Amino acid sequence: MDANILLHPLADPVASQPILPPSTGRLVIDTQRPFDHYLLPDGVYCYWRKSFRQPERAYLGMSLIYSKGGEKLWKGYDIHDVAIRTGTKRHARSTCYDGKLIQQFDGFALMSRTPHNDQMNVTYFEYGLDAMPDYYSGISFVTRRRLSEANRLTAIVMQRLPDKCSAWLAAARTSGTLAMETLPTHIHAALDRVPDRL
Repeated sequence: MDANILLHPLADPVASQPILPPSTGRLVIDTQRPFDHYLLPDGVYCYWRKSFRQPERAYLGMSLIYSKGGEKLWKGYDIHDVAIRTGTKRHARSTCYDGKLIQQFDGFALMSRTPHNDQMNVTYFEYGLDAMPDYYSGISFVTRRRLSEANRLTAIVMQRLPDKCSAWLAAARTSGTLAMETLPTHIHAALDRVPDRL
């Protein structure tokens, strides 16, 4: 026995921390099921949907899907086709948003938001589009009040891009708001499955 036990007072015992149940948010969003990464490989993807602000037009965006700490995560940017001031051609801003992918029985759900506001986007993708396994089709909903000139719900189609810088640059250069008639036929048909003004 060390003599210090007689010369110095013992340290106070560390109080055990109570075990708290997970928050309701974690119970709803988290899942114990591991993600089957072969069904949705990490990489760069592009996606088409009808514009929420201009439902008569389409929007082409890009995202990065990656794995971290056992989770499947999403990161993307929305480009706003608005000039900073009259006479300029620069975009006013590009909104960054982050999200988490949750695997389901026949597809996967995505919950994402921007760091600057509480508006969220909830999306569901199923595997494949009309027997094309490289595509993922689904539906996307933005959480905001109804606006007569805008939309809150739209169909969405996503495609994994090849691991080539040239493919990423080609998609990036065409990103933004597009006329519906410029889309490939199968993308146009998929986006027309959900009516406007919902």
